[in-house]
Amino acid sequence: MLNYKPLKGAFNIFMFHQSLKELLPVEDAMGIEDLPEGFDLYVCGHMHKNIVRPVGNAKLLIPGSTVLTQMKKDEQAGKGLYIYDTKTGEHDFIEIKSRPFFYREVELKNASLADARKACEKELEKILAESKEKPIVRIKLTGTLSKGLSSANLELSIADELKEKAFVTLVKDLEGSEIEKATLLRNIKEQKVSVKEMGLKLLHKRLAENKTELKNLEELFELLSDTKGADKAFEKLKSA
Repeated sequence: MLNYKPLKGAFNIFMFHQSLKELLPVEDAMGIEDLPEGFDLYVCGHMHKNIVRPVGNAKLLIPGSTVLTQMKKDEQAGKGLYIYDTKTGEHDFIEIKSRPFFYREVELKNASLADARKACEKELEKILAESKEKPIVRIKLTGTLSKGLSSANLELSIADELKEKAFVTLVKDLEGSEIEKATLLRNIKEQKVSVKEMGLKLLHKRLAENKTELKNLEELFELLSDTKGADKAFEKLKSA
C-alpha cells in the first residue's frame, strides 16, 4: 500500500498515473487495494477509457484520454471530462467534441476478393449513415477466404466515394491457404505418401473443381515442376 495520508479537515484527492490490474491486466501492476486509505476522491490519468469505480466509501474517476489514442473496440465511447461536486459527491461526465471512431468486425465465409470488398463497403455504408461527420473507422476481417487466397495476398481497395467520407483502416485476421498448406503437410505425414503423389492428387482435385479434364496428368505435373515448362503447361490447359 502506498504510504500517503489525507489531511484532517480538508477534501483530499489522491491523483496518480498508473495502470490498475482490475481494469487493465498488466504484470506487476498495482491494484485498487494498494491505494492509500482515507481519501475523498481518487483520480487516475493513465488509462484511456472513462471509468468510475468505488474505492471504499470514495470514488475512483478515470476521465480517459480526450483524443483517440488506440484504434481498439473500447475506444468508441465519447471523449470528455468529469466535473465532481465535493459537497454532494456527485459527478457528471461532460463529453467534448472529437472525431467519431467506429470499430467493426466483419466475418467472412469462404470469401473471394470481391466478397470481402463488398462486405467491408456494406459495413462502411452503415457507419456513414450513423455518423454526422467524417469518422475514423477500423474494420477487422475474420473468418475464411476462398481457395487460393490468403490474408497475405488479400489487398482490398474500398470504393473511392466511400473512402472520401471516412478514414478507413482494415485489419486482416483470416484463414486461407495457410490452413490448406498445414492440411497438406499433415496428410503427407499421416498417409506416408511422397510429395509427388500428394501433388498429383492436389492437381487432380484442382482441375476437377474447375471442370478441366486431362489424360496425362503426370506430364502436366512434371511441366509445372519445371519453371521452363510453365508456358507449355499453360498451353495444355488452354487446349483442354
